[in-house]
Amino acid sequence: ENNILKVKLIKLNDNNFLEHSEKLCTFFNFPISFSFKYFGQYTPKNKNGVVIEFEELSKLNYKDKNEYLSYPLLGVMRLDVDNLGSIFEFGLGDKSTVSRIATLSRELDLFFSGYFNELAKEFKAYVVYSGGDDAFIVGSWYNILHFAKRLYQDFKKFTCENPELTFSAGIFFCHENHPVAKFAQKSAELEELSKKFKHENGKEKNAVTVFDHTLSWDSYCTMLDFAEKLLSYTNQDGVKDKEKLNRSLVHRLLRIIKSCLNKNGSVNTDKLYRNVAQLHYLFARHGFDESRIKKAQEGITKDIITVILKEFSKEKIIKNYLIPMNYVILKTRKIK
Repeated sequence: ENNILKVKLIKLNDNNFLEHSEKLCTFFNFPISFSFKYFGQYTPKNKNGVVIEFEELSKLNYKDKNEYLSYPLLGVMRLDVDNLGSIFEFGLGDKSTVSRIATLSRELDLFFSGYFNELAKEFKAYVVYSGGDDAFIVGSWYNILHFAKRLYQDFKKFTCENPELTFSAGIFFCHENHPVAKFAQKSAELEELSKKFKHENGKEKNAVTVFDHTLSWDSYCTMLDFAEKLLSYTNQDGVKDKEKLNRSLVHRLLRIIKSCLNKNGSVNTDKLYRNVAQLHYLFARHGFDESRIKKAQEGITKDIITVILKEFSKEKIIKNYLIPMNYVILKTRKIK
Protein backbone atom coordinates (compact mmCIF):
# COMPACT_ATOMS: atom_id res chain seq x y z
CA GLU A 1 0.00 0.00 0.00
CA ASN A 2 2.91 2.38 0.77
CA ASN A 3 4.17 2.08 -2.82
CA ILE A 4 0.84 2.94 -4.44
CA LEU A 5 0.65 6.53 -5.70
CA LYS A 6 -2.95 6.50 -6.99
CA VAL A 7 -5.68 4.10 -8.11
CA LYS A 8 -8.43 4.28 -10.69
CA LEU A 9 -11.45 2.00 -10.18
CA ILE A 10 -13.63 1.30 -13.22
CA LYS A 11 -17.04 -0.33 -12.76
CA LEU A 12 -18.18 -2.36 -15.77
CA ASN A 13 -21.70 -2.07 -17.22
CA ASP A 14 -23.02 -0.19 -14.17
CA ASN A 15 -23.07 3.59 -13.83
CA ASN A 16 -23.52 3.42 -10.06
CA PHE A 17 -19.75 3.69 -9.73
CA LEU A 18 -19.72 5.83 -6.56
CA GLU A 19 -21.52 3.20 -4.49
CA HIS A 20 -18.54 2.44 -2.20
CA SER A 21 -16.41 5.49 -2.92
CA GLU A 22 -16.72 7.08 0.53
CA LYS A 23 -15.69 3.92 2.39
CA LEU A 24 -12.77 3.22 0.07
CA CYS A 25 -11.44 6.75 0.27
CA THR A 26 -11.63 6.62 4.08
CA PHE A 27 -9.96 3.23 4.33
CA PHE A 28 -6.99 3.93 2.00
CA ASN A 29 -4.46 6.77 2.18
CA PHE A 30 -3.73 7.09 -1.55
CA PRO A 31 -6.02 9.02 -3.95
CA ILE A 32 -8.71 6.99 -5.72
CA SER A 33 -10.64 8.03 -8.82
CA PHE A 34 -13.87 6.35 -9.88
CA SER A 35 -15.40 5.75 -13.28
CA PHE A 36 -17.51 3.30 -15.27
CA LYS A 37 -17.36 1.74 -18.71
CA TYR A 38 -19.83 -0.21 -20.80
CA PHE A 39 -18.91 -3.35 -22.70
CA GLY A 40 -21.18 -5.03 -25.23
CA GLN A 41 -21.26 -8.50 -23.70
CA TYR A 42 -24.88 -9.53 -23.06
CA THR A 43 -25.55 -13.27 -23.20
CA PRO A 44 -29.04 -14.83 -22.85
CA LYS A 45 -29.23 -17.26 -19.94
CA ASN A 46 -31.68 -19.95 -18.87
CA LYS A 47 -33.54 -20.09 -15.54
CA ASN A 48 -30.45 -21.54 -13.83
CA GLY A 49 -28.26 -18.65 -14.95
CA VAL A 50 -26.38 -20.73 -17.53
CA VAL A 51 -25.67 -19.26 -20.96
CA ILE A 52 -27.96 -20.95 -23.47
CA GLU A 53 -26.54 -22.85 -26.43
CA PHE A 54 -27.13 -22.01 -30.09
CA GLU A 55 -29.74 -24.76 -30.42
CA GLU A 56 -32.04 -23.00 -27.97
CA LEU A 57 -31.02 -19.51 -29.08
CA SER A 58 -32.21 -20.27 -32.63
CA LYS A 59 -35.77 -20.95 -31.32
CA LEU A 60 -36.30 -17.80 -29.25
CA ASN A 61 -39.18 -15.44 -29.95
CA TYR A 62 -38.66 -12.09 -28.23
CA LYS A 63 -42.40 -11.30 -28.46
CA ASP A 64 -43.46 -14.42 -26.56
CA LYS A 65 -41.29 -15.84 -23.76
CA ASN A 66 -43.44 -18.98 -23.56
CA GLU A 67 -43.41 -19.88 -27.25
CA TYR A 68 -40.58 -21.14 -29.44
CA LEU A 69 -40.37 -20.41 -33.16
CA SER A 70 -41.76 -23.25 -35.26
CA TYR A 71 -38.63 -23.24 -37.43
CA PRO A 72 -35.33 -22.63 -35.57
CA LEU A 73 -32.58 -20.81 -37.41
CA LEU A 74 -29.75 -18.54 -36.32
CA GLY A 75 -29.51 -14.94 -37.46
CA VAL A 76 -26.01 -13.44 -37.47
CA MET A 77 -25.48 -9.70 -37.91
CA ARG A 78 -22.31 -7.67 -38.24
CA LEU A 79 -22.37 -3.90 -38.60
CA ASP A 80 -20.06 -0.93 -38.80
CA VAL A 81 -20.55 2.85 -38.69
CA ASP A 82 -20.10 4.40 -42.14
CA ASN A 83 -17.26 6.82 -42.92
CA LEU A 84 -16.26 7.23 -39.28
CA GLY A 85 -12.77 8.45 -40.13
CA SER A 86 -14.16 11.22 -42.32
CA ILE A 87 -16.71 12.14 -39.67
CA PHE A 88 -13.98 12.69 -37.10
CA GLU A 89 -11.73 14.49 -39.57
CA PHE A 90 -14.23 16.71 -41.39
CA GLY A 91 -17.61 16.27 -39.68
CA LEU A 92 -17.22 19.03 -37.10
CA GLY A 93 -15.77 21.48 -39.61
CA ASP A 94 -14.42 24.73 -38.16
CA LYS A 95 -15.90 23.82 -34.76
CA SER A 96 -13.58 20.84 -34.40
CA THR A 97 -11.81 20.75 -31.03
CA VAL A 98 -10.24 17.98 -28.97
CA SER A 99 -13.14 18.07 -26.51
CA ARG A 100 -15.78 17.87 -29.26
CA ILE A 101 -14.02 14.96 -30.97
CA ALA A 102 -13.70 13.17 -27.63
CA THR A 103 -17.39 13.79 -26.92
CA LEU A 104 -18.45 12.40 -30.30
CA SER A 105 -16.28 9.31 -29.77
CA ARG A 106 -17.64 8.79 -26.27
CA GLU A 107 -21.28 9.14 -27.33
CA LEU A 108 -20.92 6.63 -30.15
CA ASP A 109 -19.21 4.22 -27.78
CA LEU A 110 -22.01 4.63 -25.22
CA PHE A 111 -24.59 3.77 -27.87
CA PHE A 112 -22.83 0.69 -29.23
CA SER A 113 -21.63 -0.53 -25.83
CA GLY A 114 -24.26 0.54 -23.32
CA TYR A 115 -27.53 0.89 -25.20
CA PHE A 116 -26.68 -1.96 -27.58
CA ASN A 117 -26.51 -4.28 -24.56
CA GLU A 118 -29.96 -3.19 -23.36
CA LEU A 119 -31.45 -3.76 -26.80
CA ALA A 120 -29.84 -7.22 -26.96
CA LYS A 121 -31.58 -8.11 -23.68
CA GLU A 122 -34.96 -7.15 -25.11
CA PHE A 123 -34.42 -9.20 -28.27
CA LYS A 124 -32.73 -12.14 -26.50
CA ALA A 125 -29.58 -12.00 -28.59
CA TYR A 126 -25.95 -12.91 -27.89
CA VAL A 127 -23.50 -10.01 -28.20
CA VAL A 128 -20.19 -11.37 -29.48
CA TYR A 129 -18.74 -7.85 -29.33
CA SER A 130 -20.01 -4.30 -29.51
CA GLY A 131 -18.34 -0.99 -28.86
CA GLY A 132 -16.81 2.01 -30.56
CA ASP A 133 -18.28 1.82 -34.05
CA ASP A 134 -18.97 -1.84 -34.83
CA ALA A 135 -20.80 -4.87 -33.49
CA PHE A 136 -21.35 -8.59 -33.98
CA ILE A 137 -24.53 -10.21 -32.63
CA VAL A 138 -26.20 -13.63 -32.88
CA GLY A 139 -29.82 -14.59 -32.17
CA SER A 140 -32.76 -16.38 -33.73
CA TRP A 141 -33.47 -15.31 -37.31
CA TYR A 142 -36.73 -13.69 -36.19
CA ASN A 143 -35.22 -11.76 -33.30
CA ILE A 144 -32.27 -10.49 -35.33
CA LEU A 145 -34.50 -9.16 -38.14
CA HIS A 146 -36.55 -7.15 -35.64
CA PHE A 147 -33.46 -6.16 -33.64
CA ALA A 148 -31.91 -4.70 -36.79
CA LYS A 149 -34.98 -2.56 -37.46
CA ARG A 150 -35.10 -1.20 -33.90
CA LEU A 151 -31.36 -0.55 -33.84
CA TYR A 152 -31.59 1.50 -37.03
CA GLN A 153 -34.60 3.48 -35.82
CA ASP A 154 -33.06 4.16 -32.42
CA PHE A 155 -29.72 5.16 -33.95
CA LYS A 156 -31.55 7.70 -36.13
CA LYS A 157 -33.14 9.19 -33.02
CA PHE A 158 -29.81 9.12 -31.17
CA THR A 159 -28.11 11.07 -33.97
CA CYS A 160 -31.08 13.48 -34.38
CA GLU A 161 -31.58 11.98 -37.86
CA ASN A 162 -28.25 13.34 -39.06
CA PRO A 163 -27.96 11.94 -42.63
CA GLU A 164 -24.17 11.75 -42.34
CA LEU A 165 -24.19 9.43 -39.31
CA THR A 166 -25.21 5.98 -40.53
CA PHE A 167 -24.17 2.35 -40.33
CA SER A 168 -24.25 -0.64 -42.67
CA ALA A 169 -24.85 -4.28 -41.82
CA GLY A 170 -24.93 -7.81 -43.14
CA ILE A 171 -27.36 -10.47 -41.87
CA PHE A 172 -26.66 -14.16 -42.47
CA PHE A 173 -28.90 -17.12 -41.60
CA CYS A 174 -27.71 -20.61 -40.75
CA HIS A 175 -28.48 -23.64 -38.60
CA GLU A 176 -27.20 -23.86 -35.05
CA ASN A 177 -24.40 -26.32 -35.92
CA HIS A 178 -22.87 -24.00 -38.54
CA PRO A 179 -19.16 -23.29 -37.75
CA VAL A 180 -18.76 -19.96 -35.95
CA ALA A 181 -15.75 -18.92 -38.03
CA LYS A 182 -17.72 -19.46 -41.24
CA PHE A 183 -20.83 -17.54 -40.24
CA ALA A 184 -18.62 -14.74 -38.90
CA GLN A 185 -16.86 -14.53 -42.27
CA LYS A 186 -20.10 -14.75 -44.27
CA SER A 187 -21.84 -11.99 -42.30
CA ALA A 188 -18.73 -9.82 -42.74
CA GLU A 189 -18.89 -10.38 -46.51
CA LEU A 190 -22.55 -9.34 -46.55
CA GLU A 191 -21.64 -6.25 -44.53
CA GLU A 192 -19.10 -5.33 -47.22
CA LEU A 193 -21.83 -5.60 -49.87
CA SER A 194 -23.86 -3.08 -47.87
CA LYS A 195 -20.85 -0.76 -47.78
CA LYS A 196 -20.86 -0.74 -51.61
CA PHE A 197 -24.58 0.01 -51.92
CA LYS A 198 -25.48 3.14 -53.92
CA HIS A 199 -28.71 5.05 -53.30
CA GLU A 200 -30.66 6.83 -56.03
CA ASN A 201 -29.34 10.18 -54.80
CA GLY A 202 -25.78 8.99 -55.38
CA LYS A 203 -24.88 8.43 -51.73
CA GLU A 204 -23.30 5.16 -50.68
CA LYS A 205 -23.60 2.78 -47.70
CA ASN A 206 -26.35 3.19 -45.05
CA ALA A 207 -27.74 -0.20 -46.10
CA VAL A 208 -28.34 -3.77 -45.04
CA THR A 209 -27.84 -7.04 -46.91
CA VAL A 210 -30.31 -9.79 -45.99
CA PHE A 211 -31.72 -12.80 -47.88
CA ASP A 212 -28.95 -12.17 -50.45
CA HIS A 213 -30.30 -8.71 -51.29
CA THR A 214 -28.97 -5.27 -50.41
CA LEU A 215 -31.35 -2.37 -49.76
CA SER A 216 -31.52 0.88 -47.84
CA TRP A 217 -32.47 0.80 -44.16
CA ASP A 218 -35.67 2.75 -44.78
CA SER A 219 -36.73 0.23 -47.44
CA TYR A 220 -35.84 -2.61 -45.08
CA CYS A 221 -38.09 -1.20 -42.35
CA THR A 222 -40.93 -0.81 -44.87
CA MET A 223 -40.48 -4.41 -46.02
CA LEU A 224 -40.44 -5.75 -42.46
CA ASP A 225 -43.70 -3.89 -41.73
CA PHE A 226 -45.21 -5.39 -44.88
CA ALA A 227 -43.92 -8.82 -43.83
CA GLU A 228 -45.83 -8.59 -40.54
CA LYS A 229 -48.97 -7.56 -42.39
CA LEU A 230 -48.58 -10.34 -44.98
CA LEU A 231 -48.08 -12.85 -42.15
CA SER A 232 -51.37 -11.78 -40.55
CA TYR A 233 -53.12 -12.49 -43.88
CA THR A 234 -51.51 -15.91 -44.45
CA ASN A 235 -53.13 -19.19 -43.41
CA GLN A 236 -51.19 -21.10 -40.76
CA ASP A 237 -51.42 -24.39 -38.85
CA GLY A 238 -53.56 -26.10 -41.48
CA VAL A 239 -56.35 -23.50 -41.25
CA LYS A 240 -57.94 -22.62 -44.60
CA ASP A 241 -59.57 -19.21 -44.43
CA LYS A 242 -60.86 -18.02 -47.82
CA GLU A 243 -60.15 -14.45 -46.79
CA LYS A 244 -56.47 -15.26 -46.37
CA LEU A 245 -53.65 -16.40 -48.65
CA ASN A 246 -52.38 -19.95 -48.66
CA ARG A 247 -48.74 -20.43 -47.73
CA SER A 248 -48.21 -22.10 -51.11
CA LEU A 249 -49.19 -18.83 -52.80
CA VAL A 250 -46.50 -16.97 -50.86
CA HIS A 251 -44.03 -19.60 -52.10
CA ARG A 252 -45.28 -18.94 -55.62
CA LEU A 253 -44.80 -15.19 -55.22
CA LEU A 254 -41.22 -15.76 -54.06
CA ARG A 255 -40.54 -17.95 -57.11
CA ILE A 256 -41.96 -15.25 -59.36
CA ILE A 257 -39.58 -12.67 -57.90
CA LYS A 258 -36.59 -14.99 -58.28
CA SER A 259 -37.58 -15.85 -61.87
CA CYS A 260 -37.25 -12.15 -62.76
CA LEU A 261 -33.63 -12.00 -61.66
CA ASN A 262 -30.61 -12.53 -63.88
CA LYS A 263 -27.56 -14.42 -62.65
CA ASN A 264 -25.83 -11.14 -61.72
CA GLY A 265 -28.82 -10.11 -59.59
CA SER A 266 -30.23 -7.54 -62.03
CA VAL A 267 -33.91 -7.60 -63.01
CA ASN A 268 -34.95 -9.06 -66.35
CA THR A 269 -37.61 -6.56 -67.48
CA ASP A 270 -39.15 -8.90 -70.10
CA LYS A 271 -39.80 -11.56 -67.47
CA LEU A 272 -40.95 -8.89 -65.04
CA TYR A 273 -43.77 -7.69 -67.29
CA ARG A 274 -44.81 -11.23 -68.20
CA ASN A 275 -45.00 -12.12 -64.52
CA VAL A 276 -47.23 -9.14 -63.73
CA ALA A 277 -49.82 -10.59 -66.11
CA GLN A 278 -49.34 -13.98 -64.45
CA LEU A 279 -49.97 -12.40 -61.05
CA HIS A 280 -53.42 -11.16 -62.08
CA TYR A 281 -54.32 -14.67 -63.22
CA LEU A 282 -52.85 -16.20 -60.07
CA PHE A 283 -54.86 -13.94 -57.73
CA ALA A 284 -58.02 -14.41 -59.80
CA ARG A 285 -57.73 -18.18 -59.26
CA HIS A 286 -57.73 -17.51 -55.52
CA GLY A 287 -60.86 -15.35 -55.68
CA PHE A 288 -59.25 -11.94 -56.07
CA ASP A 289 -60.48 -10.90 -59.54
CA GLU A 290 -60.34 -7.45 -61.15
CA SER A 291 -63.77 -6.33 -59.93
CA ARG A 292 -63.00 -7.29 -56.34
CA ILE A 293 -59.64 -5.53 -56.48
CA LYS A 294 -61.17 -2.31 -57.84
CA LYS A 295 -63.82 -2.26 -55.10
CA ALA A 296 -61.32 -2.96 -52.32
CA GLN A 297 -61.45 -0.43 -49.51
CA GLU A 298 -59.89 -2.44 -46.70
CA GLY A 299 -58.60 -5.87 -45.66
CA ILE A 300 -56.34 -8.24 -47.55
CA THR A 301 -57.27 -6.97 -51.03
CA LYS A 302 -56.28 -3.40 -50.19
CA ASP A 303 -53.37 -4.17 -47.85
CA ILE A 304 -51.74 -7.02 -49.78
CA ILE A 305 -53.11 -7.82 -53.26
CA THR A 306 -53.20 -4.28 -54.68
CA VAL A 307 -49.78 -3.52 -53.19
CA ILE A 308 -48.19 -6.61 -54.76
CA LEU A 309 -49.77 -6.00 -58.18
CA LYS A 310 -48.53 -2.41 -58.13
CA GLU A 311 -45.05 -2.94 -56.67
CA PHE A 312 -44.14 -6.11 -58.57
CA SER A 313 -44.20 -4.13 -61.81
CA LYS A 314 -41.43 -1.80 -60.61
CA GLU A 315 -37.96 -2.88 -61.62
CA LYS A 316 -36.21 -1.05 -58.74
CA ILE A 317 -38.55 -2.30 -56.03
CA ILE A 318 -39.52 -5.91 -56.78
CA LYS A 319 -36.29 -7.36 -55.29
CA ASN A 320 -37.10 -5.74 -51.94
CA TYR A 321 -40.07 -8.11 -51.63
CA LEU A 322 -37.64 -10.99 -51.18
CA ILE A 323 -37.61 -9.94 -47.52
CA PRO A 324 -41.34 -10.25 -46.67
CA MET A 325 -41.82 -13.41 -48.75
CA ASN A 326 -38.88 -15.19 -47.09
CA TYR A 327 -39.98 -13.85 -43.70
CA VAL A 328 -43.49 -15.33 -43.98
CA ILE A 329 -42.20 -18.65 -45.32
CA LEU A 330 -39.78 -19.00 -42.40
CA LYS A 331 -42.31 -17.89 -39.80
CA THR A 332 -44.91 -20.42 -41.01
CA ARG A 333 -42.45 -23.25 -41.65
CA LYS A 334 -42.32 -26.22 -39.30
CA ILE A 335 -39.74 -28.93 -38.67
CA LYS A 336 -40.87 -32.21 -40.19
